[in-house]
Amino acid sequence: MRQQQILLALSLLSFAAARWGNHPETLQVGEDSPLKANGTDGSIHACIFSNRADGLIGTLKSMEINAHSPEDIHVWVVTDNITSVQVAAQHVSFIRVHALELEEIEEDLISKGMTPVWKWEEYNTTVIYEGGAHFDQSWANENTAHPDWWDNNTMHMDPLNHLRFYIPHMSQFEDLKQVLFMDDDLIIQGDVRDAWNTKEDIPKGKVLVNACEIWGWSKEKNMMAYEGRDKKLSDTYSLAQPKEGSTRESLLCENQKDPRFTCVGSNFYQNLEKRFREINGFEYMPETFQAWNYGFTLFDLQAWREENLTEKYRLWMRAIYDDHIFPEDSLRYGLGVPFLLLAKKIACWHDTTGGKINIRDGFGLLTPKNLVKSGFDGNFIADSFVVHYNGRAKPWKNNGDGIDATFMMPYRNTLAGKGYKFYENSLRSSQFHVEEMD
Repeated sequence: MRQQQILLALSLLSFAAARWGNHPETLQVGEDSPLKANGTDGSIHACIFSNRADGLIGTLKSMEINAHSPEDIHVWVVTDNITSVQVAAQHVSFIRVHALELEEIEEDLISKGMTPVWKWEEYNTTVIYEGGAHFDQSWANENTAHPDWWDNNTMHMDPLNHLRFYIPHMSQFEDLKQVLFMDDDLIIQGDVRDAWNTKEDIPKGKVLVNACEIWGWSKEKNMMAYEGRDKKLSDTYSLAQPKEGSTRESLLCENQKDPRFTCVGSNFYQNLEKRFREINGFEYMPETFQAWNYGFTLFDLQAWREENLTEKYRLWMRAIYDDHIFPEDSLRYGLGVPFLLLAKKIACWHDTTGGKINIRDGFGLLTPKNLVKSGFDGNFIADSFVVHYNGRAKPWKNNGDGIDATFMMPYRNTLAGKGYKFYENSLRSSQFHVEEMD
């Protein structure tokens, strides 16, 4: 099987070399891939977890097209679908793409005494698969946060979702001080070296630089609205915090009248606060913790290792399973745990770079009306270092069905081989097609 994968990779390499005519080693897989990233030669290293070629193509092409020195960029793609990476790598000429099999990463971590969460006996014990995957109510106890009716996606428990917390200990990155970790549904409109060099500006005590521009549901506007860069975690769904004007008591299951929506066990908040003090070493005060998103992240690998955060992640996951806190198919399991682990450890791109790098999310779920009602126009997209198509709609699905034409502009131009400078003015002068603006 291993030999077949390598032969397939070599055949695709021959195709890529013939098609692009530049670097026949653009894609490297298995034994053809360097054992470790070089941290001393001025190269840039990005890590992506992905098993879908369609998403990777736009991310890789935009990274290459908009970089001054794309030949310096190495992208390490961890996947359980090598073929998807091989297909995507055919679309770049200079970036070095290294395909890493998830199974090999697992073996490497286990050899270091780090058995990943998805290999634990407790893993996949909170979900039942009858008529689709959903939360097993019999697992709940007095410490459990019950999710809303819509919150039941097993992607939150996917091994690649957990692997983020083992990145600093992957053998490939042992010699690196930092790595860029990104999703596969991005268009990067700037030079990634600018993001890479931000390592020197990360404030002391922070370990990640993340997107902090938050969109949330506005009752006043009855739609998703921009909440700014100063949002805290005190009212976030991911931590089962009460919304503004509500109380913790109102969320107790004994007081919740509608079973479709969140309720928490009688000991949920007390247990969460206790566990937080035990693991993090300081008081649980979500009203002081920065809200943030994954998507385009700079890892300070040195700081992460020094603070032993992978071990703290293990402790948090043990608490999740031992105390029955968050079911595995909930957003709280996928994002709430990172919020808990990384409280006080997050720096924001805008603040860290003096406004030079803005990561803008939501272009797979927002509409022009959301932007206009929040006071934005095409400049909001044009001023984005990264355009993130997170959300249910994706630009490669059904020709971008559900995504506004202006939102699609970065993606379509990238696939046509045109860089940011080609379409920047079109973005800035674009008029959103909004029918009703009452």
